[in-house]
Amino acid sequence: MTASIIQSLNGIPIRLTSERWVHITEEHCELAAISQFDLLRIYFFFVLIPNAVHEEVVRAGDEQHGALETRAGVEEGWIAVVDTTSDPRIAFLLDQGMTPTDAHVVVLAQKRQADLLIADDAMVREQTQSLGLPLSGTLGILLNAQRDGHLPDLKGMLDQLIAAGFYLQPNGPFYKDLLRHAV
Repeated sequence: MTASIIQSLNGIPIRLTSERWVHITEEHCELAAISQFDLLRIYFFFVLIPNAVHEEVVRAGDEQHGALETRAGVEEGWIAVVDTTSDPRIAFLLDQGMTPTDAHVVVLAQKRQADLLIADDAMVREQTQSLGLPLSGTLGILLNAQRDGHLPDLKGMLDQLIAAGFYLQPNGPFYKDLLRHAV
């Protein structure tokens, strides 16, 4: 399989292969909680999630943010569920203190050499960075969406995200830095 590298709008190198683009999400519920789940579809042609994420988000119940959106994405074919249960690396990551869902995300990202892993969990981000895989998070997606004109009010979205339970200190230094980098 041949691959070429292009730059995304925000300068992230993306590996294009004869397969569809592959992006793996850890937890995309935050975007659903603020009615921005469609940003995944706008920015990523194809999304992979491990079966553990599917189980946690979809099978846990329709009450959870992202359940209906994830189910629809799977039915529409732009989200695919990948079985990672038999991978021996899961046990190692669990021994390191990672949650089962997070361990499956890291294993899938490593196994598929993800073009981009979307994760907010600190342990997942640390492990992913140590593997040299490209990484973004919910805030990066929102910032790019604001820069690209898909999100007119970044501050409003950040405030909604905080109200939905996302850990970000309102008006803290990182919050202010995000707004400063917005267009």
